[in-house]
Amino acid sequence: AALSIRAAHLAEAEAAAEAALQQQVSPEELERRKKYLQEQRQRLLESKKREREDNLTKRAAAKAKDPPTGAAAKASELTKVANEVLAAVASTVRTSDSKPEDEADRKREEMRRALSQRVKADLAAALANP
Repeated sequence: AALSIRAAHLAEAEAAAEAALQQQVSPEELERRKKYLQEQRQRLLESKKREREDNLTKRAAAKAKDPPTGAAAKASELTKVANEVLAAVASTVRTSDSKPEDEADRKREEMRRALSQRVKADLAAALANP
């Protein structure tokens, strides 16, 4: 209750001050002050916007310089290893004949394919659950 009475008195005082100011200040002076305050506001907004953009640019540059950590580093490492394994398997598959010469070669080829599929599945699971 005391706060509402105080707020009412404050509102009345502000209204009285504004009325007194309007009586003392010409309309041209009010317009000039209004324009000045709008320009100041615009300058302040532009300054804040530039500051935010600068901070964003600095953070992006700092983030680009820092190596990834945590889950991102693990995913990056897994991707690198998986790509190396897949490249090795693919080069081995490309260099070998399409028809295995004996049973041992056929089994090795099946193991390579199974390993390749397993690496792909593990990589997909690791990337899906960082």
